[in-house]
Amino acid sequence: KNPLTSLKTFTEYLPKKLDDKEFLLKFSNIVGSEVDRIDDLVQQLLDYGKPAPLSLRKVNIVKLLNDTIDIFNNNFLEKNIKVIKTYKDTRVIFINIDPTQIRQSFMNILLNAIESMEHSEVLTIDIIQTSESKVHLSFKDTGIGICKTDLTRIFEPFFTKKDKGTGLGLSITKTIIDNHKGRIYAKSDGKKGSEFIIELPLKPKL
Repeated sequence: KNPLTSLKTFTEYLPKKLDDKEFLLKFSNIVGSEVDRIDDLVQQLLDYGKPAPLSLRKVNIVKLLNDTIDIFNNNFLEKNIKVIKTYKDTRVIFINIDPTQIRQSFMNILLNAIESMEHSEVLTIDIIQTSESKVHLSFKDTGIGICKTDLTRIFEPFFTKKDKGTGLGLSITKTIIDNHKGRIYAKSDGKKGSEFIIELPLKPKL
């Protein structure tokens, strides 16, 4: 849904409801959340329209992953989502990446997983160095799943099945991973659950 529609509707009713405290409270909450949505959309459009150049440096990607997961702790608690890490938090894997952009890609995937799950679901996350030159990450949720036809389109710009989705999050994520000379893809049986897999070179040849 267009966030501007909600704002327009409420502003039209506002002059008639100035003495309605319940309406004013609801109005203030709606305006705040819809402005946040507009801000998020504008930022995603900027990110998509003009991707920032990569600023590579040597980073422990396991720590970066853990720090990004921690950002969503409140979201996990709100929906009672159990996060299972099938790797040791103390593991160290150094990789040449742009940490800001890779963190953004992790955030997009984690947010996508959270939004696809109901209460008391499970998110399983893994990271492993599969060879001397590659790192493999997996984000597997028990959410609603992705149908076969959508699997071929989920990384397309503006493709979304969400009422409040922009359809840019996964597209931006793919651009980030592609720019790192990596690979991202998704798997799902279409009924329940999906898995997003990222493969990154330790030293991308740009």
